[in-house]
Amino acid sequence: MIVGIIGAGTMGSGIAQAFAMTDGYEVRLCDIKEEFAENGKAKVLKNLNFLVSKEKITQEKADEISGKIKTGLKDICTDCDLVIEVCPERMDIKKATFEELQNIHQNLLNLLVLYCSWFQFAYYKPHLLYQ
Repeated sequence: MIVGIIGAGTMGSGIAQAFAMTDGYEVRLCDIKEEFAENGKAKVLKNLNFLVSKEKITQEKADEISGKIKTGLKDICTDCDLVIEVCPERMDIKKATFEELQNIHQNLLNLLVLYCSWFQFAYYKPHLLYQ
């Protein structure tokens, strides 16, 4: 299964690591700039190196896990089976992200329900629900 993660910050890179460490998953870690996505992967590499230093995993396993994470922009999510969005908590960014993803990934079900401490918003496209 290929998992796309939109947002390569602390949360996104942690989710990427968790999926990459699980058998059967490949990860597409992306952000608004390639360098941000690469920085997210660098966080994962730092965590993996720590695990190697504590002898929790081998260097070979760390290399295997690292190889399962590809970085880039949103367009690398075209072949993803699952897309996880971890953008900043701003509705304009989230809405734009899902609209871009819908254009990139035609099979993406664009159903989004967000609950945040300072806003509630539901955005959906019912015509996509019953295909």
